[in-house]
Amino acid sequence: MATPDDRSVRRTLLGLLGVAVTLALAGLLAWRLVPDAPPPPPLPAVAPGEEALTLESAAPIARIHAERWLPGARLLTASMQIDWPWQRAPVLGLPDGGWITFVYAAPWSVFGQTDRAASLSLVLERQTGQVVRQSTLGWETPPLPPATPLAAASAATPVARTGGLSSAAAAIVAEAAGGTAFRLACPDLRYVSRVIPSGDPPNPVAWVVVYEDARQPNRHGFLVRIDAATGELLETGGEAPPCPEG
Repeated sequence: MATPDDRSVRRTLLGLLGVAVTLALAGLLAWRLVPDAPPPPPLPAVAPGEEALTLESAAPIARIHAERWLPGARLLTASMQIDWPWQRAPVLGLPDGGWITFVYAAPWSVFGQTDRAASLSLVLERQTGQVVRQSTLGWETPPLPPATPLAAASAATPVARTGGLSSAAAAIVAEAAGGTAFRLACPDLRYVSRVIPSGDPPNPVAWVVVYEDARQPNRHGFLVRIDAATGELLETGGEAPPCPEG
């Protein structure tokens, strides 16, 4: 038979167990109610332009969208994907196909945790200017943005460039530096190139143009690095499987 002391200890243990379960349920509920990151805003309506987007012309669209998401969002990375035609044809200019990708980050406080951050990824179609995909991600440690964010550029001037090569011009320079020959060797396998600013996206130190080979999606097949101020070729190289015969 349990003594009064035993019953008292049992009641104490049951009480502590109840408190623990209540705290666990409360924590689980809070975790379920708090999203990983603030949800993205509604997709904006954008009137199609006369020309396909470049990194510079897409910047104001992405900037407005990021500000609607979280004020003070700063640009982390940007890139332009160019989808080339599969036919063996001379290069007369950039094709319209492809995508522009921007990733922004901003401080985000939740339940008093002021050291958290979130990021917003945007994908814009080059031909229409529409934001076709967006996603958010929560960060325990804020990622480091570049020293001069895109927010410093005015709405009227998409980038703070005072001279030098644009992203479109860099793509054409890369074509002349071996990109065209690389693509046309087997255009059904090498039809994507990407233009990436090295350094601060509004005023990159260099442009890196990467050509892909569909048989090795995790490695670049051909790379061209160009001085963004002078247009000088800084580096070319890469490895890709030989093109099929015939």
